[in-house]
Amino acid sequence: MTTTVYGLYLSQSGLVRSVQKQFTLTRIDDSLAYLTMLHNIADCYPHFSEFLEEAARMIDLHVIASTTRVGGGTGQGPDGENSGRGEQTKKRARTSSAGGTNSKTQPGTSHALHEAGYLLVKSLNHRKVYLGQSGSGCNVVVKIVPRYSTEISYFELCQGPNVVPLLARVDDSMDTCLVMPLLSVLGDFLLPGYREDIADSLFSMSVDLARGLTFLHSHRIAHCDLKPNNLLFDEHKKLMIADFGSAVLVDSDETLVDGIRGTEGWTAPETDKRRPFSPIRADLYSCGLVYRAIIYFMPASSQDESARLLAFSKRLRHEDPTQRPSLQEWMNSPLSPATRGTFTAPPFRLR
Repeated sequence: MTTTVYGLYLSQSGLVRSVQKQFTLTRIDDSLAYLTMLHNIADCYPHFSEFLEEAARMIDLHVIASTTRVGGGTGQGPDGENSGRGEQTKKRARTSSAGGTNSKTQPGTSHALHEAGYLLVKSLNHRKVYLGQSGSGCNVVVKIVPRYSTEISYFELCQGPNVVPLLARVDDSMDTCLVMPLLSVLGDFLLPGYREDIADSLFSMSVDLARGLTFLHSHRIAHCDLKPNNLLFDEHKKLMIADFGSAVLVDSDETLVDGIRGTEGWTAPETDKRRPFSPIRADLYSCGLVYRAIIYFMPASSQDESARLLAFSKRLRHEDPTQRPSLQEWMNSPLSPATRGTFTAPPFRLR
C-alpha cells in the first residue's frame, strides 16, 4: 500500500514544476516519515478545525502558483500605460537572482546605465528585469519601463521603510531604468523545505506588510497586485513591497476604478464583477490572502500569533468591502516578545 504526496513549486526560471514523494505504508520507516509529515503540518496550525475550514476554501494549487496578471480599465495598466478596457495578460516581474531569457536591451539603454555606473549581467525574465552590478561590484536589479510610465512617479513618490528602495533612476531617449537592490522573494520561501528559513520572521513580516501598505495608501496609491512574489525581504528579514506596474492613484478609499487588475488568485472578489470597485479596499482583501498564505508556514511555537493573524485575515477577506478593517489595527496590536518593536504609522491622507 502506497500513498503519494504531490507538490508544485515555481522554479527560478519562472516555470511551474511538480514534485512528488511516495511512501510505502507497509514499511515502518516510510509510515513513520509519512505520519511525521502529517503531524508537522497539523502542528503548524493553532486550531486544526480552523485550518480544515480554511483549507476547504484554499485557492487551487494552479492558482496559488499563478503568474498571470491582468490590467485594464480606464486607469493604469500593468506596464504603466493607459490600457483601455481590454484585458492584458502579463507574467510578473520577479526580483531575484534567477536566470531567464536572453532578451537584449537597446544599445542606448545599456550605454546610459554604463554612464551611470551600472552594468547589465543577464535577463531575469521577459518583462525587462535584469540582474546588474554597480560600480562597486554589488548586485542590483534593473527594471526597464517606458520613460513616461506612471509606474515611475508612483515608485518615486512612495519611497518608505517598507517599500523597495529606488537606488537610481537612469533615463535614455525611450526608456527609464529603475535600479533596486537584489532582495529575496517571499513567494520563493512559501514552499515545503524553506519554512525553517523564515518561519520565525513571518509574524514581524505581517506587520511590515501592514505598515508598507498603510504607507502607500496614505500617499493615495493603491498597489492592485499584492501577492508573495511582489513582497521582498532583506538579510534582516525586513519585508518590502515591490512592483508598481498595476498601481493606481486615488483620492480616498471611496474612489472607484473599473477594469480587471492584479494576479489571478490574489484579487478581491469584487474585481471580477465588471463594475467599479475601491482599489484601496481590494488591496486589503489581497493582504488578507497573503496573511492566510504565510500562516501555514509560521512555527508551532507561534500558535497565539497564528490564531490572531488568521482571525484578522478573515476580517480582511470580508465579502463586503466596507467591512474590511484598517491595517492600523494590526500595526497597533501587541507583538510577541520575539518580534516586539515600536511601530509609528504614517497619518492617513484618505478621507
